Amino acid sequence: MKASTMGETVANRGGQALHRGCSNFRDNRYNHNSYLEEADMSS
Repeated sequence: MKASTMGETVANRGGQALHRGCSNFRDNRYNHNSYLEEADMSS
């Protein structure tokens, strides 16, 4: 019983970390692209 509960907790933590990492990567890529576009327009 404890083993399965611990496994579920680890799986949930891993899923949350993965989701958070993917959203951060997407946000960073979007910010990077918009920054490049602004630099091109100003030059």
